[in-house]
Order: sequence, then C-alpha cells, then structure tokens
Amino acid sequence: MRGTILIAGAGAAGCMAALTLLENGCPADKIILIDGNEKIAKKIYATGNGRCNLANARMEEDCYYSESGDPMRFVNGFRPSVFFEEHGIPVHERSGYFYPRTDQAATVARFFEKKILRSGLLFLPETFLEKVQKTGSGFTCTLRGADGKKSAVSAEGLILATGGLVSRAFHCTGNGLSIAEKLGHKIVPVHPALTSLTVSDPLIKAAAGVRTTGSITADGRTEEGELQFTKTGISGIPVFQVSRLVSGKLLEGEKEVSVTLDLVPDIGRNDLEKIRVRRREELSSLTAGEILFGLVPEGLSSYLVRRVGLADEKKMKNVGNPDAVLDHLFSLLKDLPFMVTGTGSYETSQVTAGGVALSEVDPDTMESKVCPGLYPVGELLDADGICGGYNLTFAFATGYRAGLSLAKL
Repeated sequence: MRGTILIAGAGAAGCMAALTLLENGCPADKIILIDGNEKIAKKIYATGNGRCNLANARMEEDCYYSESGDPMRFVNGFRPSVFFEEHGIPVHERSGYFYPRTDQAATVARFFEKKILRSGLLFLPETFLEKVQKTGSGFTCTLRGADGKKSAVSAEGLILATGGLVSRAFHCTGNGLSIAEKLGHKIVPVHPALTSLTVSDPLIKAAAGVRTTGSITADGRTEEGELQFTKTGISGIPVFQVSRLVSGKLLEGEKEVSVTLDLVPDIGRNDLEKIRVRRREELSSLTAGEILFGLVPEGLSSYLVRRVGLADEKKMKNVGNPDAVLDHLFSLLKDLPFMVTGTGSYETSQVTAGGVALSEVDPDTMESKVCPGLYPVGELLDADGICGGYNLTFAFATGYRAGLSLAKL
C-alpha cells in the first residue's frame, strides 16, 4: 500500500489503528487522521465514567451481541491490558475489570495524543468525512471542515472508525453507516444498547431515586446487581446488560416487551416464606406501608403498596382481605413484572447495537469483503458488548488488526 491511508475517526478504534500503522513501519506522511472533535481521543475521556474500563478478564461468547457474526473472532488474541502495559501504561485489575493504574481515562487518551501527534502524521480536527467514491483500487474522499469548506483526498486505504449513533456531542452521527452502505455493505438495523428502560406503569414514579440490589430477567437472560428506579422506568447495570434484547424486540415492532424483577435475590423462597408467616401473625397491627419493612427501601415499598391498590398509611385491620394483600406483596418481591415501552435515547445510551454486518468483514484483517481497501472498525460494526470493558476491547482489537493489516501492505 504505497498511497495515502485515511483514518476517519480518532476515537478508540481510530487511534489504535493509527498507532499500529506507525509502529509497524507505515510512514507518518502517508497517514491522514480526521475527527469531528477538536482533539484526538476525545470520546475516550468519557469512557467508564472517566476511569476507562479498558478490558475484562472474562471473555466469553455471551459478553457480546451480534445479528450477523461472531464478535469473539474479532477480539480473540488481543489483550488491551497487555498492550498498554507493554507501552508503559500500568494497568490494574479489580474483580476482573482492568483500568489504567491512575483510574483516569485521561491517561489513555493522552497516551494516544502524544504518540500520534508527535509522529508527524497529518491530523485534521473538526473535519468530517462527507462522501466516499470508489475509484479503481482506492477511494476519492470528500472532507468537510468546521467552516463548511470541502476538499478531496485520494486514499488507497480507508479505515472507517466513525462510531455509531451514541452521543452527538462527540459528533457520532451515523454518517459512517451510510457511507459503508453506499459502498455495498449490509447494515444491520441500529438501536440503543446499554441503556435504561421505560415502563408503562405511571405509579413507578413513587420509587424514583431508589437504588437496591436485585435482578432482572428479559428474553431468558438474568442479570443481578444494583437496580435504579426513575420517574419513568428502571436503570442500573443489570438493566443495561439486558436492554439490548429489549430494544431489539421494540425495533422489530413489538409495542411492549415484558421483563421481570427479583427484588430480593439474596433471599430464597423458603426463607421469604418464613418472613411472610411472621408478618401474617402481626398483620392486624400493621399499616400497608409496614408490611415490607426491612425487605426493600421505603420508596420501593410505597410503590409496591400502591401497585396493589392501597396507601402506605392504610391500616391492615381495616382492609377487607388482608391476607390476600400480604400474599400479593410478597409475591411481587420475587416476581415483579413490567411492560417496557421504550428505551433511553442514543444521547443517554452507552453504545449502538447493529451496524455493518460482521459477515462482510474479514475478522483477521478487518478488510471489507465487498469493498477492497475499506476497513470498518469499532462501534460501526454490528457488535456490542455488555458492561465491563467489552466495547473498548472490541474497538481496540479491531483498530489494531486494521492498522497491522494495512501496515503489512
């Protein structure tokens, strides 16, 4: 590959591709890196709540979702923790999660800034890839600057690392998806992932602000951890982990998707039954709001009481069938169903599901099988991981393979 290589996108995948090219013999003056932001690696600063969870010790098939291929084929053999350690960035592990030793995403972002900018390659900030035309063995790429002026660049290799639709604040507009589609790629329909869920029950606002340990089951998958209740629904990492399954069904046209919460996953059914029996013995002296005292936070208890049609202050001795109310409330602790009507927006989600079909990309080189010379990488592809560093790992791994492949050429 003797001509120019254009890398569109200076996020995790694009930066890794650029650095890999440079470290494997590609002359800096043959590389052009563009990004819609004013500086390199800007989106990395925000990853992992500013701490940059860059990898995970557990790498299994159920850590990724895809409709068009096996994401594990694109990450196997690449370990971000080892890569950064070898480049002088100490990494530490907490419960299988890898972070830079500083616990600051800025450490990783600035590492790329220094390595890439000091190389002498041409970096064009606030520049967008507007149009790509295949010309022989290469491409004619139309770039647009922040001032609206356009310019044309000829490239023999094009690494498309423009990201998905998550966060327009980082100029992730989905333009790379339309470019890939025009170049012949199939695009798996996109939708938000790692996001909150909106439920149809207006009473949920009574639990807004509550955080509690629990589990959620959606489409046969169960995740446990801290659940968070909002004015319109549910959030928290367990919810994020299954949100992709829910948003996918909503995308397919289902108006509502059912999920179930277990609010006391640490209490077995037999032990919970013993507690219920004791509460029944004192039921006549309790208010409705006191039935679940000590089992769930007060705000959540209030919501459950309203869900069975009572108010917290209602005295159980004045209720027509107090035993039925008791049984209903305790059953909801283990089996609380919700009908989900929507998800968080792309602005409030962490990753985009869907994208360029994996089946149309070589997992070893990242070169397109339908458009030679094109290398789609990162979030642009139809692969999204659960929480825990998997999406950054996918971005780093695919960017690395694209850079290595082009460097060899």
